[in-house]
Formats: sequence, structure tokens, C-alpha cells
Amino acid sequence: MVVTLKTSIRFVNWLQTHTGNLSLDVQMDKVSLSKYHFVMDMKFPKYNYFFKHGFFEYQPILPLKNCVKGFKELIKITHKYGFYSLMSGLKAYRNQKEDFLLPFTQEGFAITMDIPKDLKKLKDQIKMFYEMNDLVIEYGGRIYLGKTPVVNKTQFYKMYKNLDQFLSLKEKYDADRLFESNMYRRIMKINYLDSKALSEYSI
Repeated sequence: MVVTLKTSIRFVNWLQTHTGNLSLDVQMDKVSLSKYHFVMDMKFPKYNYFFKHGFFEYQPILPLKNCVKGFKELIKITHKYGFYSLMSGLKAYRNQKEDFLLPFTQEGFAITMDIPKDLKKLKDQIKMFYEMNDLVIEYGGRIYLGKTPVVNKTQFYKMYKNLDQFLSLKEKYDADRLFESNMYRRIMKINYLDSKALSEYSI
């Protein structure tokens, strides 16, 4: 019998939910979200080694009032395309006191979705993520740029309302382009003659 990674993760999830023998952090009838949802770090610190071509980690945050419905719709989209998250976690956030120009956090929850990369169906996966981005925008959320590589300029503007203000400050204080990443150039569709940031994550 061949045991797939998907089957293994399902078994681990069952143990995590129905037994207290997997580890000391699940010994009570009730546990906090922070203890329950960091399965990757506690049980599988090297679990990404199982993925032959790596994986996408999609992390959107949604306002509190839209979390349940929005996350259900995001999962439905992954099922529609046939790319399932093998490991997920929930993270609670609240509004920050600092007035950042491009804040990720807001009053709500974020979900992480680890989806194995399929090189043979990469275009379908990219199409799926763009559809998920549109849903996140519809529900008033945004995605975490440090993890999610698939987002275009139009979607980025809709998620981060202060982007023009940020770009004005950047133009004023960084005219020589000293502080730019490939991610920034990719999202903003910037290609200099001496520094190109072409991306496979476009359709």
C-alpha cells in the first residue's frame, strides 16, 4: 500500500483532534488557538522537505465579520482547481497602533494554506491564486507579501490603499533605486535595462 503525503497529513490531523497522546500540548479538552494551530513548528519542523518542487504558502487576512464565509469560499476555489492545502493554520490579528503605510494586519484572522507546487500545472495554480486574490479583495482583506508570490499590480493597489503615498515617498527619498527588491519590481512591473525582475507568476 502506498501512503501519500495527503493521507499522512489527514492521519496527523485526526490524531491532533481526537487524541491527547500526540504531544503534551493537546492534553486538555480545550486548548488555545495559538497552541493548537502551530502544528508545523511543533510536529514537523522540516516538513517542507517532503515537497519535491516546493510549495506555495498563501496567507490572506480578512476582517472579522468576513472570516468564516471568506475562508470557506477560498477553500472552495482550491477544491475547484484540484489543488489542496496539506497544512493550514489560523492566526488572530488586531489593528496596530502604529500608522504604517502598507500594513498587513487588521482586526480579523489570517489563514495559511500550504499548497504543493505542481510544475506541470503551474499556470492553473497561478490562475487559481489570482482568483483567490480577487475574493480576498471583495471581502476587504489583503495577502501577506512575505509568503504569497502571486499578485499583480492592480490587486496590490486594491489591497494596500496607501500605495500611492508610499511610492511618492520612495521617489523622493530613493531616486537612485537603492531600496528595491525583485518582489517590488515584479509586482509593479518595473524592468530596468540593467536590472530585470521577470516572473513566472503571471498569466
